[in-house]
Amino acid sequence: MKRMFIFPLLITLVLGGCIPSNQLEKMGILYAAGIDRTHNGEVELSAVIQQFEAQSANNTKMVTGKADTLRGTLQNANLETNFHLGSGKVQIVLFGMDTAKQDLGAYIDTLRRDPVVPNTLYLAVSETTARKILQTSYSAITVSAGRYLHDVIDRNSNDDVFPKVPLYNYFVKLSDIGQDPMLPMFHLYEGIPKMDYIALFQKGKYVGKLSMGEKYLLNMLESKVKGEFFDVSVPTKALKQVTRSPLNSDDKNKNVRINFEIAEGKGRIRVVDMDKLDFHAKIKMEVHLIETSRQLDFNNPQTASLLKKKVEKEVEKKYDKLLHHLQSVNSDVIGFGNIYRANLKGHQLTEKEWRDKFPKINVKFDADVKIVGHGEMS
Repeated sequence: MKRMFIFPLLITLVLGGCIPSNQLEKMGILYAAGIDRTHNGEVELSAVIQQFEAQSANNTKMVTGKADTLRGTLQNANLETNFHLGSGKVQIVLFGMDTAKQDLGAYIDTLRRDPVVPNTLYLAVSETTARKILQTSYSAITVSAGRYLHDVIDRNSNDDVFPKVPLYNYFVKLSDIGQDPMLPMFHLYEGIPKMDYIALFQKGKYVGKLSMGEKYLLNMLESKVKGEFFDVSVPTKALKQVTRSPLNSDDKNKNVRINFEIAEGKGRIRVVDMDKLDFHAKIKMEVHLIETSRQLDFNNPQTASLLKKKVEKEVEKKYDKLLHHLQSVNSDVIGFGNIYRANLKGHQLTEKEWRDKFPKINVKFDADVKIVGHGEMS
């Protein structure tokens, strides 16, 4: 029998009618694809397939292909299979680090121009190669690595905010003058893919990373945020008036670590001075205090107001540090350029112009934190 593998570019095939069981056993479902660059500059595709062979002990299979173009890799991947690709859905495309450092623009353009590629496809980056992440086999993971990555992103996304980055979202920011894209980044920790970082881009080129713990800062400047957690550290001596126990000599140089849940958080950015590149960012947050490393006296009326001021100061410091890092790699993932462009009169903002201006902008971050609830601390 002639081998046949129906594998259009990262798509779902919709099969009509009932499928006989003997045909079903020869089919597979494509869930994830990885794109790497080889040492000699070729494109390498790694595709995770769920197959239905009755005699197969492992129903997950990876097929690979190498060529000069993405479409060419698909033709080569065809040679590794002896079953049909059945109904299913590609859920995620993972880019290897070498690929991301060169430029994702051509791959995104290829995916976007294919009319059958879903715009809801998730995108992500691997700190190593995409293939290494996708071929993970670990007893704690009961599904394929591709589905596992997709589910990790979903579980850590509230509504349609980062780290959920569909294809259409990345494409818009890739094409936009005034905002750069960002993607979730996976690495292997004790053999398990872990999403610890935010990959920063200058358009399609990877230029640096942030801790995933900073995503709430970015998300509040993008849309309304609920249900995300964050930590702040406040010097113990700054809270000495409202602690339940007196400080000793060792405590004075330590910090009180505090965990909050965001009940609602939203930021608004405006231009203050176009010539001086001055911006103002107002961040309003309602938060629940979840945990402190030292007991605070909430029967003391000063506690809430003192804590509010200290937390606001810490949030503002976090934003200052975030902006400094973004400017150091010249990646405007927040979108200050979009706001500048909307207020620009007389000419169109160019990519080069904003790339020159972004490292020079000044932003006054102003946090307004309201503590709406707290429980028993221990």
